[in-house]
Amino acid sequence: MGAIFGFDRHETWNLSVEALFSQRGSYNGTGDPYSLSLRLDYVDIPLMVHFRDPWGGMLIGLGLNYSRLVQQPHGKVLYDTNYFIPDSSGFSFLSNDFAVVVDLRFPIWKKLFLDIRWQYSLIAVKRDWQFREHRGEEPLLDEYGNPVIGTDGKVQMVPRWIRWSNDAYNHSLMFRLIWQF
Repeated sequence: MGAIFGFDRHETWNLSVEALFSQRGSYNGTGDPYSLSLRLDYVDIPLMVHFRDPWGGMLIGLGLNYSRLVQQPHGKVLYDTNYFIPDSSGFSFLSNDFAVVVDLRFPIWKKLFLDIRWQYSLIAVKRDWQFREHRGEEPLLDEYGNPVIGTDGKVQMVPRWIRWSNDAYNHSLMFRLIWQF
């Protein structure tokens, strides 16, 4: 739901405000064990300035979006713990998200528009997120740094994990059909 207001008599320049519900997150359906699938539910309030193309009626918009997180990803974070482990001390994300928005609306028929919108967070919604990734095996070492030999005469191996951290940002591409009253 939203409203658009014209600045001038010909409505070449417009201001719009909307109230939207959106779901953002990541999903990798390829079965890759290193994937992280999660979903975050937001209420979005974008404020945008639009330029209406006087020849074709296309709207080009630029603005800012305020989003309020309404549901944390409890029970929706999926990953294979044999290969990939995010820091599970808390899957809490920032409650407020501010993003830059670019919008293109193409007229299809009468007052029906195809809208393509891109937005990217200006601040991280989760900072310094810690991950561990399984990278094969390595020899078990004793206190002197020498490989430990098992009773079978072979070098004992242990899983090799690497750690890294990352900041998480919302990055969205949306396609919508809009009917303007």
